[in-house]
Amino acid sequence: MVLRARLVAAVLLIAVLASAGCSRFLGRALHHSQHASPPAATASPAPGAPVPSQGGGVTISTGPGVPSSVQQQWTTENLTKAFKAINARIGANPADYLEVTVSLTAVQVKAIDPKKRENVDEYEYRGTGGVEISPVDVSHNEPGAIEESKFSSDTVKPEVLSAILNSAIKDSGVEDAKVSSLTVDKTFANDPEPHISVPVSGPRGSKVLQYNLSGELTRVI
Repeated sequence: MVLRARLVAAVLLIAVLASAGCSRFLGRALHHSQHASPPAATASPAPGAPVPSQGGGVTISTGPGVPSSVQQQWTTENLTKAFKAINARIGANPADYLEVTVSLTAVQVKAIDPKKRENVDEYEYRGTGGVEISPVDVSHNEPGAIEESKFSSDTVKPEVLSAILNSAIKDSGVEDAKVSSLTVDKTFANDPEPHISVPVSGPRGSKVLQYNLSGELTRVI
């Protein structure tokens, strides 16, 4: 009887200890579960900031600070920076230009290579400070045509181009019109000087305005 009583007591003691151990384990697990750090919230991008794409890249946002017209983009100050950067890449100031094109996104200049004058390159400035260069095929030009077509970069005045961009719509008389670009070049190689052409278009018509290098309107087509 005494032995049986001791066995029963031992079994009960083991059961109590096992129960207490499980309770402590479950208590620790619950404690960690209740105090675990919540998952980090995904931060919302600030208004106007670039929005990450699903592929991990960046989608550039547009906003009030993005120029909506060529005349707003290319002010006298911005054109001055563009020509300064381009002439630095050409390696001559003044440089020998063959054509200047101003559009909403870029200023492009075709110019003679001062170190190898039979070569022509196109220089593109997009407002970031850098200038991209690409060769121009002039193999089909008549001998001497390139030299005859050139004009000095210092005859192209940023303030004149900016003023023309801002007056062209009014000068055209076209209702609800827009200016898409401006070009400076010679119609014929032997022209005494280049002219400035500005196409203006709207829902009720379109015209091409031509100005001299002083900014005076000379012709409407």
